[in-house]
Amino acid sequence: PSGGPAGKPKNPKKKARKDACQGLGQLMGRQRGLLDKTFRGQQGEAVKPNDLQKEQGDIKSQLDRILKGLGGQKIPAPTDLGRAGRSMGQSEHDLGSSDLPGSSVDQKNALDALRSAASELANKLMQQMGLNQSDRANEDPPGRKEGAHGSPVNGDRQLPTNPERPRPRTSCV
Repeated sequence: PSGGPAGKPKNPKKKARKDACQGLGQLMGRQRGLLDKTFRGQQGEAVKPNDLQKEQGDIKSQLDRILKGLGGQKIPAPTDLGRAGRSMGQSEHDLGSSDLPGSSVDQKNALDALRSAASELANKLMQQMGLNQSDRANEDPPGRKEGAHGSPVNGDRQLPTNPERPRPRTSCV
């Protein structure tokens, strides 16, 4: 049902962006987890920097796969993904030198870049789907278009009113 001819997606660019957004969400979770482990190591908990270095390398490899997926559809990657990759590479180097504080800074920078890139990709995906923030300006929270006085345009979606309904009594006692 969601595929076009021969079972291929109808819009491969849209799918690539959606997959990248989901992948970045997972990636941010993994990077936050690594940052937490690195921080605990700075607080004296026993950690093996080489294990953390390997984990950082795996996270960077996942980012590289996301970049490859975008490139495969000729979708320009947000520049912040490159910044995230460079920060991850520096963190990996720092962990190889057992520099936990330096790695923490690089990991925070990578997370900031990932957040920014994910936001950019999500905005582009919404634009591609025809959902701009300006389109939502004339909608109520459930997404209904509003008329001149805040009532729904077609008027048939108002909540029912019952003026004879007994009101609860308040008590100050």
